[in-house]
Amino acid sequence: MNLVEIARNNFNSWSRHDADAIVAAYAEGGVYINPDVPEPLTGAAIGDFAKVMWTIFPDLSLDLVSIGDMGGELIALQWVAHGTNTAAFPDGTPATGRKVTFQGASFDQYEGTKIRRAQAYFDRLGLQKQLGFIKD
Repeated sequence: MNLVEIARNNFNSWSRHDADAIVAAYAEGGVYINPDVPEPLTGAAIGDFAKVMWTIFPDLSLDLVSIGDMGGELIALQWVAHGTNTAAFPDGTPATGRKVTFQGASFDQYEGTKIRRAQAYFDRLGLQKQLGFIKD
């Protein structure tokens, strides 16, 4: 299996709601970085973050728009997330019950077949607007 196939399988773990597979995709000491976390996550904390996301958005799914090998064991992924906010956020903000769809991209640096560093970006403003937290 090449890195693009490995990355696709790892990406699909998020839609399968498989925290164990997500954590297993990372090299020892590998990190996950996302605009919603104050510092890089590693190990079990990555799976815990995914579980929180699935609690907030129990129907969370991700569609892969494109994926490419950038060279140097770097894989770029473009995706769209879908979900319905049915539970409160970790800061206590109540659920809105709203459906959301937002675009994002991830850049996964591999070390062999394991992720050394994953950096995710997404449309935070669009998400906040869809949830009703920011008015147009």
